[in-house]
Amino acid sequence: MTGRAERTNSSTDYSALWQQRPEMLAAVIDGRANILSMSPALFRLMGFATDTIIGGKLWDFIDMRTFDATMKAVNDAALGRGKQTVVNAYTDAKGKLLWFRWTIPPPDAEGIFTSWAEQLSEAPAEFAKG
Repeated sequence: MTGRAERTNSSTDYSALWQQRPEMLAAVIDGRANILSMSPALFRLMGFATDTIIGGKLWDFIDMRTFDATMKAVNDAALGRGKQTVVNAYTDAKGKLLWFRWTIPPPDAEGIFTSWAEQLSEAPAEFAKG
């Protein structure tokens, strides 16, 4: 992993939400693409230990074919262009690609993004061959 972020208390701030909605697929990132928190359901899907993901960067896990579209959606949300939706893939601990459709609302006053996902059963057609 590269460029690890300093740990924050963000995971504590979200623990009540994660307990109320244990099936929720969600991630919390800052404006520099540092992963600050992640729902337990997403941790289970990804298969990594907490220390491997929290403080890491999005690009440590994201499939590079989907990186530009993901960062564009995050940037558009940050620039006040409303809630964004993006399809992307992450590599789990076993090296398998997991596909998601993310909803990325604008960041909060501190520049923190809380994004929700639904897992897709297969790669979208534009990525199926490559």
